[in-house]
Amino acid sequence: MLCDKWIFIVLFPVFYGNSVEGGVQFRSNMTGEISKYLRTDDSRIVKGMKIIVYKGRNIEEASTVDFPVTSVELIYKEINHTKPLVIYVHGFREHPSNESVRTVVGAYLEHGKENILLLDWSRLAAGDYIATIQRVRKIGEVLAKAFDELVDLGLDLETFHLVGHSLGAQIGGFFGKSSKYSIPRITGLDPANPGFYFTGSKHIDANSARFVDILHTDGGFYGALEDTGTVDFYANGGSRPQPGCPFLGVPLTPSDLCNHWRSWRYYAESIKYEYAFLATQCASFYQYRSGDCDWNRKVYSGYSVPRDTRGSYYFTTNSRSPYGNTLGYINWNILNTV
Repeated sequence: MLCDKWIFIVLFPVFYGNSVEGGVQFRSNMTGEISKYLRTDDSRIVKGMKIIVYKGRNIEEASTVDFPVTSVELIYKEINHTKPLVIYVHGFREHPSNESVRTVVGAYLEHGKENILLLDWSRLAAGDYIATIQRVRKIGEVLAKAFDELVDLGLDLETFHLVGHSLGAQIGGFFGKSSKYSIPRITGLDPANPGFYFTGSKHIDANSARFVDILHTDGGFYGALEDTGTVDFYANGGSRPQPGCPFLGVPLTPSDLCNHWRSWRYYAESIKYEYAFLATQCASFYQYRSGDCDWNRKVYSGYSVPRDTRGSYYFTTNSRSPYGNTLGYINWNILNTV
């Protein structure tokens, strides 16, 4: 907890930049139940949210169609209703062209088994951090209203999955708690830490959906370290330095964000290789590394995690792609066939 407070104080002046308040203007037609729900002071948030529908076999050749978040019927018509639906939510100061979005969305496109949509809230994520986190709850609520309308139109609720990185994970938490439906699964990729984990604060947790899996890679710094999901996965102990990343760098530079970004890199790899990250249930990383938990339950972290998984799990990775420790997977399977 001391570490959490320290990093928030350090990052405050770094995050506090020019606000997005200064003049971003574009048009959006508010229709349906969402516009009835909104107050006047919410309209700017709605105008700053778009849904992008991706189609294609890979990110390089993908076609995209984007809609205001309120255009629910048009979004519904673009969805292939024979496939599950995944919505990815990006993080602070990110936009559709960022590597994180292209990597995760691209992995789903290559997988070819799901509809993949992006909540593009980049207009609202471009300002200072303190102002941005105050919008997170409302963004989640607006997305929930749109999703509820999709389900009302006939979307299959049971095959839905939301994946969010950093502040996107916190948006996902508020989304799940705001929907009138019981969301099947929400995945939080290193949920944003500063501003969300002090006493009495609200954040993504096990109540956000029926199944909430959290992946920790930069706990206590940009990401959260606390156990808050139905299951929490701790890659290399869940904090920095991740293999191949420095312990410290200039704040908000790629080198300093390397540990935080490992979460979406690991998750994207798990979409392509479902058996990449074999995790062991354990009380601590020390006990895991000491071998005290070798005979405990093992599951695959990421895309294919079993829905009955509960508790804290640990795994290690390689320092560069492929990150998955496939040797552990091979050894475990050999052990089970003896």
